[in-house]
Amino acid sequence: MPALPCPPAFLEVRSTDIKLPPHLRSLCAGFDLGKWRRDELITHLLNWLPSFCLTEKEYADRIAIEPATIMGQAAQRLYTTEKYQRRGEIGELLLHIACRQTFKTVPVICKLVYKSSYNDTVKGFDMVHMVPAANDLGAEIWLGESKFYLDPQAAIKEAFNSVIEHLDPKFLKQEKSLIAGKIPDDLPNREAVARAFSDRERLDTLISHGIFPILIAYDSNSVRNYSSEKTYLENLASELAPLKKFAEEAKLPHPITIQILAIPLGDKADFQERFDARLKGFFT
Repeated sequence: MPALPCPPAFLEVRSTDIKLPPHLRSLCAGFDLGKWRRDELITHLLNWLPSFCLTEKEYADRIAIEPATIMGQAAQRLYTTEKYQRRGEIGELLLHIACRQTFKTVPVICKLVYKSSYNDTVKGFDMVHMVPAANDLGAEIWLGESKFYLDPQAAIKEAFNSVIEHLDPKFLKQEKSLIAGKIPDDLPNREAVARAFSDRERLDTLISHGIFPILIAYDSNSVRNYSSEKTYLENLASELAPLKKFAEEAKLPHPITIQILAIPLGDKADFQERFDARLKGFFT
């Protein structure tokens, strides 16, 4: 998976608050003649599906000669249920894209690959990536959470609850055990990543070298009421300020490095319905 090419960048960083941690960035699909680019964002997500949902072997050898088959397999691995409104995979896909685009992360594993059936929900961190680093381990381990909600403030609270649950020692040991045997042989800095997830290594190594991105994709009044770039950016900054404040004041069991990524949507329900329709168009 690490060698797979990425689609060209699409999301634009529009609002940042990175003077003090936790850092917050907003990524937006942008507007064409005042209209939020819903369909263009959906197309971008679908372009990412094969490299997000499939292994390198499943994808790389066949994409040029069987593109329709590959897209169908990727689409079905994401989900096939009619109850798509309760699924969180779109948030996980957005988290994957945002971190790869913004921070140049490299996937360690994609848990969708290990579903036992198409509509399984896979517990644990929503993203396991890495970035080569000049630290004593030789890598940063990126362990992400995503929330795809109507209300951004409810989303950030639930995301932090998930992080707290996932910092539990018993959970972290289980997560390490799950990941340790599935690290690709050709992963950059593989030895460093394997050490971080080894059952012989202390949990402190994973925590101290970990980056915890939290992605919030949400129904945005700023997008819905767009009138001009200047007004939009002002409204967006105000809309995101409570998320930053909550993150600054949140109590966590261990000090960790958090990166908040917010993706405002013009209409979450409409976006989800349209994405689902286009996704299922690839089913065979």
